[in-house]
Amino acid sequence: MTTTGTSSSSLGAFLEDTGCCRTKAARDGEIASFQAHVEEASRSSVLSGDGPDAGSQCAKAPDEGVSSSPKTELHSQNGTSVTVAPESFDGPYYSSTWPVDDSEIDSAMAESSIAAVKKTMVAEGLDPDSVKFTYYEERVWCPGSSWINQMLRIETTDGKSLDFSAVLTGRSPEVTVCDVRHMIEGTGGWATPS
Repeated sequence: MTTTGTSSSSLGAFLEDTGCCRTKAARDGEIASFQAHVEEASRSSVLSGDGPDAGSQCAKAPDEGVSSSPKTELHSQNGTSVTVAPESFDGPYYSSTWPVDDSEIDSAMAESSIAAVKKTMVAEGLDPDSVKFTYYEERVWCPGSSWINQMLRIETTDGKSLDFSAVLTGRSPEVTVCDVRHMIEGTGGWATPS
């Protein structure tokens, strides 16, 4: 079946609606018009601070500063670029953590995670008294969500320490003990402090 752009059949009407029967010149004109529109929109949104990069400074950690270079070149996906001066950000950051009050700490989680590590250390031939265990919890807040991290900090006598998820340590204490062994023995990337 052959259809043309002026066909009265339903297939011809469908093809006209989808634009497949347009001429190449018409499509090229639409493409050029669209690219000009995108370039103009990207130029105005970057310069006004409304673009996707406008809020990116909010996600930086407090110790990260704004780039020291006076101007930054921003590139869009369509190949255009604009040079703009970065704006400083003095507003609030969008996530924060704070410790959980001692009276609210899940003591059962603390005891079970520490006991699991100590038991596994003994099974692996390590002395659990050679390290210090500290269980702590911290609340984490960000827009639309919050949670409590249940953490286990293990410290060696020579000042090395690692923080582990107490929940994951309870499930797989062997993984935690592997890292503890590396800390104690000074292997696995743990250079002995001089």
